[in-house]
Amino acid sequence: MSMTLRDAITRIQTHAATAGAYEAPADPPEGNAGFPFSVCYPGSGTIRTETQGARRELSSMVLDYHLNRQNLPTEVQTAEAFLEAFPDLLIDDPTLNGSVETIRFDEGITYQFGQMEYAGVETIGFRFSIPVKLRRATT
Repeated sequence: MSMTLRDAITRIQTHAATAGAYEAPADPPEGNAGFPFSVCYPGSGTIRTETQGARRELSSMVLDYHLNRQNLPTEVQTAEAFLEAFPDLLIDDPTLNGSVETIRFDEGITYQFGQMEYAGVETIGFRFSIPVKLRRATT
């Protein structure tokens, strides 16, 4: 399997769905059809040359997990359950099914909980930052 951010996004969204995201599409939607949902995209990164014809990317994948604000106590409990399940799925799949060389656990997966917004709708939820390493041939 090739190592691409696109494949990593798809795999991270698969894990988000397993952990409780009702919607976890590979491409960010204009809006959502149901809660909770997740959106994954590349954050920041560094690209370096390794050898002739090869590069190494150190990237941070961002996963936003959104919940509705209609019943805050219930939504917070749902968020806590996601926080318990989602990191374990990543730990058990350190190459994201071969889409990356490895999740860089030495850097740590970081998260923040709080008020969020998506497509003009106020939500609450988590923003995870997942550091990954990819190696691939240049074109």
